Amino acid sequence: MNLFSNISIAFIVLTMGAASANELRLPSKISCANGSVTIEQTSPAITEYEPTITAAFKLTVNGYTEAAAGYQNGNVTQVVSKNYYVFSGTGGLTFASHKGKPYFGNDGNAEEICTNSKYGETSPGFSASYE
Repeated sequence: MNLFSNISIAFIVLTMGAASANELRLPSKISCANGSVTIEQTSPAITEYEPTITAAFKLTVNGYTEAAAGYQNGNVTQVVSKNYYVFSGTGGLTFASHKGKPYFGNDGNAEEICTNSKYGETSPGFSASYE
């Protein structure tokens, strides 16, 4: 193989891996007795300004898929779609519904589906897989 072929193959491998690597340190699936979500990164992470990183995702819940935007700032990662969100931080990992309204912290709009909290309860049957 010549140098051009090696560079082309390396570029293809890098770009293929970037779209599914979950660079924002999120699991690929969260599940519990109340439901589950599959989290698929659809675009490579982009650093807009230090230390915030953004990427595009798809959240699949009960066979229904929604486009989602994700960001990471320090030790907090959040992925938000029209109806769901995934939050990961020092307190744990949460998957919830926000009833189609933007989610802004604990605004009473969230309906928790699965959680693994370091400071509270963990949902029955909770699991998170990083595939």
